[in-house]
Amino acid sequence: MADRLRRRADKPELQPGLRQLARKTRQLAEDLESTIWTVNPRNNSLDRLVLFTRQYSQRFFRDSAIECAVLGVEEIPARRITPEVQHHLLSATKEALNNVLKHSQAGSVAVEFRLSQEIFTTVIRDDGVGFNPEASENKERNGLSNMRSRLREIGGILDIRSSPGLGAEISWRVPLAAALVLDGRPSPVLSHS
Repeated sequence: MADRLRRRADKPELQPGLRQLARKTRQLAEDLESTIWTVNPRNNSLDRLVLFTRQYSQRFFRDSAIECAVLGVEEIPARRITPEVQHHLLSATKEALNNVLKHSQAGSVAVEFRLSQEIFTTVIRDDGVGFNPEASENKERNGLSNMRSRLREIGGILDIRSSPGLGAEISWRVPLAAALVLDGRPSPVLSHS
């Protein structure tokens, strides 16, 4: 409806507000869909998570100038994960994508999934302006500290690589033993080296 209003609006000064209304409405609808998807127990598997993340990522950048590629989806097996792990991984991804959109000034972003030696890895790389991860204002940003906390809670670690002018790469590794429902066996935690 907001898009229709925007097309029919006679006054040019209404266009930015109507465009913003349309974007925010789409975002709310996508957030609701994401919430509904997350609470469905049939979706508690690694392969379903990466499929949903691919869909979400491509829609997230649809109305921006940033091209989005998602790699490695077909390589991820159908392995059960706990709802808590699913929630934290999806939330960390959303936070990283939001940071790319808001801060990177990138032309492209790539989201990549890997599974090697029972470690599930997500890499989000952009070609934007980059930043200094060691700068105090960046270390304390809510988004980055939220991602660190979420990943720590599920036995994963966050790695941030960026330099001003050279884009950014944010990745995390989670041992599958921590992410899977494994008959009550203890979950090893990655070392934070």
